[in-house]
Amino acid sequence: MLLRTLASSRPWKSARPLAWACCALLAAGMLLPACRSNDQEGELSDEENLSLYYERALRYYEMRELDRCQDQVQKGLQIDPKNERLLLMLGRCHQTRGTLQDVLAAEQIFRKHPAKKDFRVRVCLGGTLERKGTYYYRAADGVESGEKLTEAPDPVARAAELREEARKAWEESYGEYEVALQLFPGGFEALNGLMRTSVLLERYDQSFEWSTHFLQAISESNQVFRKRLREQQITGDATVDTELTLLNNADLEVQVRLHRAELLHQKDEDRASLSELDTALAIDDELPEIFALRGQLLRELGEYQRSNDSLERYLSLSNEPFDHPNIRKAFDWIEKNKAALARERASATPR
Repeated sequence: MLLRTLASSRPWKSARPLAWACCALLAAGMLLPACRSNDQEGELSDEENLSLYYERALRYYEMRELDRCQDQVQKGLQIDPKNERLLLMLGRCHQTRGTLQDVLAAEQIFRKHPAKKDFRVRVCLGGTLERKGTYYYRAADGVESGEKLTEAPDPVARAAELREEARKAWEESYGEYEVALQLFPGGFEALNGLMRTSVLLERYDQSFEWSTHFLQAISESNQVFRKRLREQQITGDATVDTELTLLNNADLEVQVRLHRAELLHQKDEDRASLSELDTALAIDDELPEIFALRGQLLRELGEYQRSNDSLERYLSLSNEPFDHPNIRKAFDWIEKNKAALARERASATPR
């Protein structure tokens, strides 16, 4: 089993982990008008004030100043309690905080949201349910181990109940992501969520299939934005946003490739797994995680020198402290690889 897994703790942590499902609160490229000063608010109409509160809330959300964001949202909701954009933003504030209480609050907001056919609402509900299921699953582990107190007379039975609640939450999350994908075909957030929740539900082949769809969606996006970039370069228009989108797509593809490598390794398809890692390496040759995983996989394939080359490259790139378990494990593998190479040389030497 590769050290990096989605379904359990990951000893090799990525510097740029695959993003949790998130909602696009504005269309790409939309410019925000400058906020007005506080003393102008009384002169504005309700519609103008709503726009102002939303603009401020969005800016605060982008800066992850969630309390200030929520304050602006609540002011807007006092004017229009059913405002769809503000309700979506309120749910995202709770979802981003991520405590169990906030996750449950976000769930209720998204369930009651009036825009049931808005893919952003469905994908946000899917992400909230996914995280809720994770809380239940971790609670089950705590109850079963005795680390978490419970009033239930049978802790083992209670742990089983919590795991079943987690499964139900993940099942519903998967369904919400499916609906979101139907509403917005090719949506990265929904494909990402379907790929993840398939793993949580132990449907690994299904997760691999979704990863294939995800790679196709990334490829199609790249085609569109590369064409746009060429046109912008010809006309002399600004290219920063387009270039950033392509860079983000590259990061996403690397993470999907790493995920596929894990799934293939679980099926003992180690050469195919290595191919996915090599493809990821061709995209990003400075991500330590890729070299760590290649080093482990090559060692298991008996290619000890190539394994050491990858592990040494990992050590040169990693920012983890010397006493970190990952670093210690890499040094341990390097020494074991050297011993294996010495044995191979000794066995090949004529006596």
